[in-house]
Amino acid sequence: GFRHHFPKIDPETDAFIRMSYRGGFTYVNPKYATLEMGEGVSYDVNSLYPSVMASCDGEVLPYGAPKWFYGEPHPDSKYPLWVAQVRCSFKIREDRIPCIQLKGNMSFVPTEYVRDSNGVVTITITSVDWNLINQQYDVEVHEWIGGYRFKGSTRLFKAYVDKWCTVKNEATISGNAGQRTIAKLMMNSLYGKFATQMVVRSRKPELVGDVLRYVDVEDTEREGVYLPVGCFITAWARHKTITTAQRCGDRFIYSDTDSVKVLGTDRIEGMDVDAVRLGAWKDEGSFTRFKALRAKTYIAEYPTEDGSRIEVHVAGLPSRCHHQVTFENFKLGAVYGGKLYQHRVHGGIVLVEDTFKIKE
Repeated sequence: GFRHHFPKIDPETDAFIRMSYRGGFTYVNPKYATLEMGEGVSYDVNSLYPSVMASCDGEVLPYGAPKWFYGEPHPDSKYPLWVAQVRCSFKIREDRIPCIQLKGNMSFVPTEYVRDSNGVVTITITSVDWNLINQQYDVEVHEWIGGYRFKGSTRLFKAYVDKWCTVKNEATISGNAGQRTIAKLMMNSLYGKFATQMVVRSRKPELVGDVLRYVDVEDTEREGVYLPVGCFITAWARHKTITTAQRCGDRFIYSDTDSVKVLGTDRIEGMDVDAVRLGAWKDEGSFTRFKALRAKTYIAEYPTEDGSRIEVHVAGLPSRCHHQVTFENFKLGAVYGGKLYQHRVHGGIVLVEDTFKIKE
């Protein structure tokens, strides 16, 4: 019955819907970027994506054949969800966190969150993202082009997630690390599988003289799974993280997909905190110092029984090099040694040790 609920989607429809597919929300409050902050707390969602799949907060997920519509979307009880294309202009509201990334537009950096469209732009978004955008921005719609609407349900994956969540909890209690890892993979890998690319791009090794090179081969197509599920699961996950970060107000420092880091140790009003329950925010501990330079580039100090420990997260810097990073030398332009880079040589590739620089 899988294809009854999740029918095949043709490549053209998949390509349109894929323009609305986004990853996790990773953001530094610009007010605190590059500054060393004092005491605060780190919160992580207990299994964010599985909690969305289980509709712990009532998240509605799509199923069934996409139905095309022209113009403005008009959701109803039978088709509550949509993915649509709209021409609009927008500007961030005061004290709001930005949430729009404009990919495929040369006027904007695709990984940065846009605060002002500076004119009319065309975006393809899910109904969940559109709801969030209108909370965070002042938006003027110039034209609705059209899109696809979907049936929706809160029960599609609940039994599946409940099963593997139980396995994970039992493995945690019994100390079965292998079984716990398998359960986590079963819960976290499924949504990504739904978003499998239909166009497969590959490379093959070739010897050019006595030097090994990899060359592109002709693209091939494969059957997709059901992309709308991936689009809406990630959209609901972003919605949860961003609305929680917004609720933190001036205390919000940093967020990465399923986490928020805040100043001070007082509980955030309205935050559902629990150490175990699926979808609740877990208190991961209080830090004494924190500094973020940009997304996925931060350092934190946590107290321990015998002193303190330093947690370093720098995208691109191997963990074996983290011991070099201190609060004093952690800054834009900093250089650390020990990263291995690939170099082509006669007969193949060798790894050569060199330095890593945090780009300014």
